[in-house]
Amino acid sequence: MDSQPVTSSSGHSLKAIWDKIVRWEYSGLCFLIAFASVLHFSIITQPTYHVFDEGYYVPEALSILHGKGITNPQQPPMGKLFVVSGIFLFGDNPFGWRFFSVLFGIICVAFFYLVCRQLKLSKQVSLVATFLFTTENLSFVMGSLAMLDVFCLAFMLAAFYFYLKGHYKLSGLAIGLAALTKLPGALVLAVVVLHWLFTGRKEKRQFLLSMLVAPLSFLLLLPLFDLAASHQLINPITHIRDMLASNNLTFSAAALANYDPFGVKLSRPWEWILHNNRIDYATVFRQGQWVTVTYLFLISPTLWVLIIPSVIVMLIKSLKRHNGALFALCWFAVTYLFWVAITLIMDRTTYVYYFYPTIGAVCIGIALGWDWLLNLKGKAGILLIAAALGYLLICLYTMAITLPGSLWIKIPFCTVIFTYVFYYLSKNRDANPQIRLSS
Repeated sequence: MDSQPVTSSSGHSLKAIWDKIVRWEYSGLCFLIAFASVLHFSIITQPTYHVFDEGYYVPEALSILHGKGITNPQQPPMGKLFVVSGIFLFGDNPFGWRFFSVLFGIICVAFFYLVCRQLKLSKQVSLVATFLFTTENLSFVMGSLAMLDVFCLAFMLAAFYFYLKGHYKLSGLAIGLAALTKLPGALVLAVVVLHWLFTGRKEKRQFLLSMLVAPLSFLLLLPLFDLAASHQLINPITHIRDMLASNNLTFSAAALANYDPFGVKLSRPWEWILHNNRIDYATVFRQGQWVTVTYLFLISPTLWVLIIPSVIVMLIKSLKRHNGALFALCWFAVTYLFWVAITLIMDRTTYVYYFYPTIGAVCIGIALGWDWLLNLKGKAGILLIAAALGYLLICLYTMAITLPGSLWIKIPFCTVIFTYVFYYLSKNRDANPQIRLSS
């Protein structure tokens, strides 16, 4: 007789706990991080050979680990030391090569969401943008391989986060660290300064002095990382000059020499947007010889088709003084148009994965447009809501079929994460404030 009230009470308690979990600010992010972690570590050993620039960085990491020093001077040493650390901890195997890349890929997901929230985007918009970022093929693949780009992006996003929080010195340090993993990380400084110029130039003296931390930290830490990698003290100015000199291959020279590094197709920046260049093969080193294996590597079609519309959304909302859209537009303009300018001026070779640092800006633009569609009223609004949710499902399906691994594992897992994301969005319908710029 007394058991029914207890059961009912227990049921209500469990429901209250579950509702509290779902409504918790970071529950959606935690599910995405768990989702990314499981998928990353489930395919970390696929393939078992070096892919793309792993053919440079893994042998170089082994050279550093065995005390033979740097073999590839084109990039700073910090990112390479992460690969060295993975091999030192877990051995000369795919898990060791890629462990820290996967870890930093997951860190990128967390920082990206935090950046969205610092831009005062709603929980819904922030989660949708992070969902797109997490499930985008290029973003996921770059966080799965022993290359330097994911380390650079993690520090880039950290720099954005600290800048938006007003911690300018920490932002400057993160910018320096981004450049110490890969030279294009220095572009973050241009993004931050450009946004600061557009938003009222607050705390002018403090901001400008803090941004000096970026070049100073780069110049002071570069010799230390060089020492750790090569056991030699190298003049940082000399090293910078050597890095810039070694990154001067042009499209014209590549065509004459029939240059095709590791089977990766050269492509100009405008081709990334107009034709969605894909790499569906890679040359890898196996049993003492170079062989070709299948490895799909492209900007996800679901995101690629909306690159130009997302930029239009960012531009329109920026003109209406929406701070989040303006920051995303500055992010896109600097990290993408830089390569357009370099290609036009210097004929410098570029590859589709150079678009990787720009993916986050596009995800924010798409999420802002997604939110605008959901707020439309009437019958058209209902259809657009269905289309918006269908779009998220297609993004997951595209991810499932483009990544290595069994579909029998990926599709059910993707279904679970989509169900939770849909549920989270329905439970967190907070307003999306139109945060305006300072006057």
